[in-house]
Amino acid sequence: MAISLDLWDSFGGGRDSETVFARDEDGNLIRRVQATRKDLDEKIDIVIDGFVVKDMPLATMVKDAQGTPQFDLDGYPKLRKTTIYDAAMELVRREEWSQDELERRIPVLCHREHLHPVAVCRMCSVHVIRKKRGAGGKLMPNDKLVPACQFEIQPGMVVTTRCGPNPPNTEKTGRDFTAEVLQSISVITEYLVGDHYKPDDSRRKIFSNELKAVADHLNVEGPRPGLPARISDGRPGRNAQRHSKSRPSIPLPVVADGYKSLSELPETGVNPEFPYSSRTVAVDHDRCIVCDRCVRSCHDVRPFKVIGHTGKGYLTRISFDLDENMNDSSCVQCGECMNSCPTGALQLNRRIIPIGLREQLGLTGKSADDEPLLAELESPRTPINSKAVFESPSTGKSATGFLSAEEMQALKFQYIPKESPNPEWFQPFRDVPLSYLRWNEGAVQYRKLKQGDEICTQGHYSNSAFFIKSGEFGIWKRSGPARRGANGTDAGEKSPFGLKSIHTIIGELAPLSNQPRVATVRVTSDEAEVYEITRNILDVAQRVESARDVLGLIYTRNALFASLDRKSDNPNEPSLFEGLSGKERADVVKLLTEGVRDESKKLPDPGARKPTDEEGRKIVYPVIDPDANLVRATLRRCQRDEKIVIEGEKAQDFYIIRYGTVKVSIEVEDREVIVAKQSENEYFGEVALMQDGRRTATITALDTVELVRIPKLLFMEMIKRFPSMKERFEKAAAARLARGQQAKPVVNNYLSDYLNQGLYQGRNLLVLDLHSCTRCDECTRACADSHGDGYSRLLREGMRFGKFLVAASCRSCYKPYCMDGCPVDAIHRSGTELHIKIDDHCIRCGQCERNCPYGAIQIPDKMEVSQKISIADTAVNCDKCHDLVPEGADPFCVAACPHEAAFRMTGPDLYKKVTKQTI
Repeated sequence: MAISLDLWDSFGGGRDSETVFARDEDGNLIRRVQATRKDLDEKIDIVIDGFVVKDMPLATMVKDAQGTPQFDLDGYPKLRKTTIYDAAMELVRREEWSQDELERRIPVLCHREHLHPVAVCRMCSVHVIRKKRGAGGKLMPNDKLVPACQFEIQPGMVVTTRCGPNPPNTEKTGRDFTAEVLQSISVITEYLVGDHYKPDDSRRKIFSNELKAVADHLNVEGPRPGLPARISDGRPGRNAQRHSKSRPSIPLPVVADGYKSLSELPETGVNPEFPYSSRTVAVDHDRCIVCDRCVRSCHDVRPFKVIGHTGKGYLTRISFDLDENMNDSSCVQCGECMNSCPTGALQLNRRIIPIGLREQLGLTGKSADDEPLLAELESPRTPINSKAVFESPSTGKSATGFLSAEEMQALKFQYIPKESPNPEWFQPFRDVPLSYLRWNEGAVQYRKLKQGDEICTQGHYSNSAFFIKSGEFGIWKRSGPARRGANGTDAGEKSPFGLKSIHTIIGELAPLSNQPRVATVRVTSDEAEVYEITRNILDVAQRVESARDVLGLIYTRNALFASLDRKSDNPNEPSLFEGLSGKERADVVKLLTEGVRDESKKLPDPGARKPTDEEGRKIVYPVIDPDANLVRATLRRCQRDEKIVIEGEKAQDFYIIRYGTVKVSIEVEDREVIVAKQSENEYFGEVALMQDGRRTATITALDTVELVRIPKLLFMEMIKRFPSMKERFEKAAAARLARGQQAKPVVNNYLSDYLNQGLYQGRNLLVLDLHSCTRCDECTRACADSHGDGYSRLLREGMRFGKFLVAASCRSCYKPYCMDGCPVDAIHRSGTELHIKIDDHCIRCGQCERNCPYGAIQIPDKMEVSQKISIADTAVNCDKCHDLVPEGADPFCVAACPHEAAFRMTGPDLYKKVTKQTI
């Protein structure tokens, strides 16, 4: 039986750092102290292999898989204790070690930056000298080795890795700490290689074998003579039997869509070698080292909680649900476990075919002639690269320019670092797991363009961004709807801001925020070269620290140019640049991007830093950033329900909303009263800053929100240089204060219900007038009949707003949650259409269904729907009867209502209809 981590932790087992108590090296029970905000400010020094790491905080912020800091509901950062491995990574950031040297000195198999450390592989074992209780505060060597990924740092700690050198003055102990660490890690590696390593298929690599990389670093080719090795001595493997105490021996069902082997296409549909596999992931228990990465990925990174453990002792292995085959379990095939596996125990079985490759080949329908080609493309062993040409037998169309996983990892682009005006190169996908890139081969396409070619169209939805390889581009913006002219569509006024290769990225806001393009981009040079990259590849690049920092810098610069050049959609909210000339507006943008110096902050004096300590060890100081006292505008990303500012706290920043929606609330008679909502291009925080006082309201994120943050010093400099902006802010502040003073706690707070039910998101709500509706269900039957498969895309249930019931049907949300996190980028909008489209390469992982808070997306059970249904292989949602009714006509659910009780309307229209007020 698979035991979930949550259940195991509730009994006090499992991950030590999550329990209240732990044991020291002497076996004494000690209380584990949680990290506090005081620990975040307290800095200490520790020594690692003769390098003195200065100013390490005792605590560090918890981050998610995307590297976004996590906050609690009160707006305070979530913290954890700093570990030895964190300190070692700091040596890489300070450019004292390379990443390769870190991996050589402290190898890891069970640990990843975004996963909770559990220290089960012990490959990162190190020796420490630290202060012990009862030793009078003296530094004493540990009797046991400790895991670097989990052991917390302490003041004065001396750490020795397998590469050494030994700390000075340790000869009296009679111990060689470096040799102890090396021997321990080498023996562990020998056992793991002997039990779990299999030679990888040399024809085409489909995953990165981290166990083999560690063994190569240690020069371990296998177990020494006398050590048992299951791979070489022919003992039964874990794929061939189940643990007798775990489940009785039963015949293993075949995997209907599995491969006969990992390198051949299916002929019989039987997979005797890997019977636990699914269609997407091949499960090889013989490779599994039970490192727990897949378990934590399934529990912590994704919410599915399918993977656990079964068996005891040596026969312990991972399992799915109640020890089911992966194909028969509740696994949704999201691939997260496969991408985290360090040994290939979970590896790619079937590649997806992205929509761009399908469209070029004309594979939009299902043709028997194309089945061999589809099967070939789905095999991860079939080479896909920018030079390969695939031709569809049924359409005759061919496709080229789609990059292989290796080509994606090798891509490099120019960017301008913040401390230098000179461009540098970076590789955004170099450290992305090879298995993920192999799974999504074809998601990056090389395109060669000529002058006048348009790659972004204002107002159009898109699921891709563009990395610039060469060429120059112009930006056009219009304030109203598109107009047709003699030379085609009028793109509007050309922006003074141009783009060239050193800007690196174009159009990332649309796929990351699921919003339409905010401008039109065209090629202005004779020729240009770009790489079109889908949203899911951009998302996974954010998990890699080396890429995350550079991408964050580029995104911030792009956001400032875009956000500060846009107008608010709220007619009652004055534009930030209203009344400014073009030159003044450009000067404001320049001020916010270049920043001002905070003279109260003094930079460290490099001349005062000692190169070595008293014992001759090199001191590694934090890198001196010459711009550390430079106050610039930056980006801040907030999660749903996160408090951005809190009523009564001291004001420090001014904010412009880049995307997302927030609510403004005040406390009246111990009750929260919502007084307003704000969204894209609106701003807040100026009231308290201009009065040099405290916040007058609490601002809370209603969904994922990205903000342009302008610190107080920079804000005051901005209104000093531009008096017209100060006057506008003063008027807006007076209006907001009056609005807050007029607010009273009322029982029937329509605004609160409107925001809490997410109605503000709705662009196409299906609402039923309960005074007229007779519950005849004609709307649901019309939906099922019109699509020809007997499956309704709506449910006549939901929450009430006034006299209306908001049915469970796609709302065409302004910021659709359903698009977030799709691992294969199968759900998107296109052109100017509002309806959400789910492509044929959907893997039914259920991420969109779980993301949608309104129950509008379902994963139909193939056994329950009609045999003629063609969409049972994908998630199902309302398509607004697209291509079924004439443009502008009511969808079938509305047209079929015999009592005129069904309506399609926007959220603001519904609010106005119920309250007789606008919002």
